[in-house]
Amino acid sequence: MNQIKPQLIIFGTDSTQLDLVKPQLTILPYVSYEVGTGPQVTKKTQLDAMWVTLMEGMDKFGLNPPFPLHEARVY
Repeated sequence: MNQIKPQLIIFGTDSTQLDLVKPQLTILPYVSYEVGTGPQVTKKTQLDAMWVTLMEGMDKFGLNPPFPLHEARVY
């Protein structure tokens, strides 16, 4: 049986910003860093899934939420 290894990839288009974050998370062995956009990094690292905020999803992938963005929702 294959062991699933969790991984968290922090990415961005500005490598200098990534270099500022790296020293803060050195104790976490499953964190890695990639330069590029979400779709580029997902393809390069062969990820199964990618988490983005609602606004990023709308901007990058054209997601359309089923509720108005200016209204608060409590469930």
